[in-house]
Amino acid sequence: MTNLYTPQKLAQVNTTSNELIHFFGNLVFSGYHKLPEEDHYWSMADDLSNGVMPKIMSRKRFRELKTYLHLVDNLNLEPGKGSKSHPILSPFIEKVSRDRWHFC
Repeated sequence: MTNLYTPQKLAQVNTTSNELIHFFGNLVFSGYHKLPEEDHYWSMADDLSNGVMPKIMSRKRFRELKTYLHLVDNLNLEPGKGSKSHPILSPFIEKVSRDRWHFC
């Protein structure tokens, strides 16, 4: 949906599934390797540098994707509060619920 959403915002940010995998990998990495500021992941300072994120994606590109990442089509939303999150979360919640009973 990101490629559909950006023209609605007058932006051009084409992406691929491979690039999104790298983007989400960066998010996971930043979740367990905490730094005080997002910019620090691209820092060259000895006490901050991790070397991982700059090799995967530039800071500018990471921010573009973070700004325009969109998982649903705004033009075809169903009415209701959860219309943006429901299509994404429902399969996840169902899977977790099924697996929870499987492991008990």
